[in-house]
Amino acid sequence: MRCRSLAAFNQVTENKTFISALLLGSALVAISPAPALAGEMPVSGVQVVAQADQGRVRFSIPAQGLENALNQFGRQAGLQVTTLGALAAGLRSPGVSGTFTPAEALDRLLAGTGLTYRFTDAGTVALSMLPQGSGPVELPPVNVQGRRGTETAWGPADGYVAQRSASGTKTDTPLSETPQSVSVVTRAQLDEQKPRQISEALRYTAGVRSEAGGLQMQHDGIQIRGFTQYAGYLYRDGTRETPGAYLGFHAPEPYNLERVEVIKGPASVLYGQSSPGGLVNLVTKRPGETPVNEVEVQGGSFERKQVAADIGGALADRVSYRLVALARDSGTQVDHVDDNRAFIAGGLTFRPGDDTTITLLLDHQRDDSLYLYGMPAAGTALSNANGKIPLNRFLGEPDFDSTYLNKTSFSALSQHHLDEAWTFRQTLRFSDHDYDSKTLYVTGLQANQRIANRNVYRRLAAARVFTADNQVEAKFETGPVGHTALAGFDYQHASLDVMTATGTGPTLDLFSPSYGAAVSIPAFNSGNDQKVAQYGFYAQDQLRYGDWILVLGGRQDRATTETYNRFTAGRTEQDDRAFTGRAGLMYQFDFGLVPYVSYAESFEPVSGTAFGGKPFDPETGRQKEIGFKFQPKDYNSFITVSAFDLQRQNVTTSDPVNTGFSVQTGEVSSRGLEFEGKAGLADGLDLIATYTYIDSEVTRSNGTDLGKRPVQSPAHMASVWADYTIRSGDFAGFGIGGGLRYIGDTYGDSTNSFEVSGFTLVDAALHYDWNSLRFSLNAANLFDKENLSCRSSTGCTYGAGRTVIGAVRYRW
Repeated sequence: MRCRSLAAFNQVTENKTFISALLLGSALVAISPAPALAGEMPVSGVQVVAQADQGRVRFSIPAQGLENALNQFGRQAGLQVTTLGALAAGLRSPGVSGTFTPAEALDRLLAGTGLTYRFTDAGTVALSMLPQGSGPVELPPVNVQGRRGTETAWGPADGYVAQRSASGTKTDTPLSETPQSVSVVTRAQLDEQKPRQISEALRYTAGVRSEAGGLQMQHDGIQIRGFTQYAGYLYRDGTRETPGAYLGFHAPEPYNLERVEVIKGPASVLYGQSSPGGLVNLVTKRPGETPVNEVEVQGGSFERKQVAADIGGALADRVSYRLVALARDSGTQVDHVDDNRAFIAGGLTFRPGDDTTITLLLDHQRDDSLYLYGMPAAGTALSNANGKIPLNRFLGEPDFDSTYLNKTSFSALSQHHLDEAWTFRQTLRFSDHDYDSKTLYVTGLQANQRIANRNVYRRLAAARVFTADNQVEAKFETGPVGHTALAGFDYQHASLDVMTATGTGPTLDLFSPSYGAAVSIPAFNSGNDQKVAQYGFYAQDQLRYGDWILVLGGRQDRATTETYNRFTAGRTEQDDRAFTGRAGLMYQFDFGLVPYVSYAESFEPVSGTAFGGKPFDPETGRQKEIGFKFQPKDYNSFITVSAFDLQRQNVTTSDPVNTGFSVQTGEVSSRGLEFEGKAGLADGLDLIATYTYIDSEVTRSNGTDLGKRPVQSPAHMASVWADYTIRSGDFAGFGIGGGLRYIGDTYGDSTNSFEVSGFTLVDAALHYDWNSLRFSLNAANLFDKENLSCRSSTGCTYGAGRTVIGAVRYRW
């Protein structure tokens, strides 16, 4: 077996008030005037004034070529600046960072360039050369027009509001032309809210219950439209991170991401086997020619200490680089549970010609933490004669429990424009994983409801995973109909080695624990070598006829699993094939309203066999969705409203005839409504408002869950977030933010025998930009409100209590 021991891991250096606020935030999002050119994106830290002489402005322009520096100056000062061409060729600017008048900023930008300037009117700058031995030679006045950089689906977005995404179509497509609900969490939102993991990044996303499994630093517990996204269901740059939960748990690093994108509903047409609820696609930070230089230091609750750096820019002609690194040493709200991580990622982008881009990415991650298996419901969600189990109670043994993860991956992303119509794209990734865990978990309470019985669980896992996605895109016209056609072939293969052991462990007094009991590690009693593969052929056409948009897609998949049982020497094979389809229709009104209707399918292989040895068929998902997207022209805002009817079929349920076997007659339905709005106002106010209603039910089953609501799935969720930054004047750079998150009541087990109360949490943020520094203070769950999630009578986990993170970031 290829598992490697990681034991020597190094430590790394209620509702009324809320609904009123929600409605107010929703109205603000809908009407907020935030002028911006559609499809365009300002540089981070843009401060805009109407006239050149109106007060002081916050500038953040790194050292770079003079032409780019002046273009950024034009955007941030609100002036018109044209491309200077030969005048600026070969010249570099030292940049400027801080709060200045436009004139003071120009003095710094032009230092050492041999150029000077004067304002001929409020929006025009005349540049002059300073030849040696003579006075300035004035050039004709130059209207410097700073065109904003065009947003792409794989790059930075305009503040909180993304205009484009590739997750919903695998092409660079405006969100307003994607007939499915897609949410994007941008880098700007991540920077301001300071999430510690992916699930925290999705706290203000409609249709998503983030942190569904409570506090879990090693696992992103996410539900989308009522369906759980299990470990391994995260995608990165369009391909799957790991195949299922074979390796234990894995939580990607948010600091290395440009975007976090969520597709709502079935997505198998483009991605193959997946949950019917949707999927999360992570977009990695990539090298670019614009310099990126920052270092950030964090400290906070539970002795959190973290340092991170993001550095990149042009390395040579047609070559750029990116280096992202992070080290964290931290405790958590649970005693004896750490959150330690070492992460490093490097990237190079080559542009051998105007039509070709090749990006190479390498990253390595080491984690030291624990998965929290849960507490009994009696003492958390339910009453216990002995009182409440404390939030910080550790249920394992400090000298025994440990979990280590090592992960290394290499990716190659390439794009080549064959001509004006044809483009070829390819994404390749190879990753190597090692997982080593031993832990104690509670199996039940004794009669006194005080002493917990515990089992020992040991797991060693290793994997090598290869994924590839090859696409050909063609843009053409047939008469009055425009086409963006896509054809692709993707492939994933994983070699998995897993060994597990279970046994009886010592008991624990939950209310007065005495640690140090001897724990015997059981011998491995289960283990498999698996070869998991999937390949699929897919095709899609995005058709446009006038203001009508039609998207059609289809895919044929084959998924195989070969399993060798290390203890019985038995071999099993499973071979699943499935066809999935998709169709969506949209109409674009001139004022920015886009109604749409869509249908999508998914499939997901199911391991095991029915009575008689017949392998199970894949589970299937089918969704009908109707809604509208609204993007007011010349305003930096985006609103999506949708209604969906989602069915999960071929679910296994108990065989009524053959005891101990299962049949695939089960079904789960999820119907609901979603609202999500985001806006960025020109005066420095960013807004998010969301609401979700989900009616989820087990509609077919031979078990006791028939007619019941799935666990951890609330009927109502809502959130509001606002962040305001003063853009000019004496207090330029000061900002304050805050948000409310509401999660409704849920059921704690499959029979709905007990309820878990809903909760409303308050978040807050303060930040101040001073020259090249940003000081920030973020508090999640500011009032330390208890929040709980339960999946069974022994699987209740507290969500994060009050968590405060202070940070200092330096950019140059």
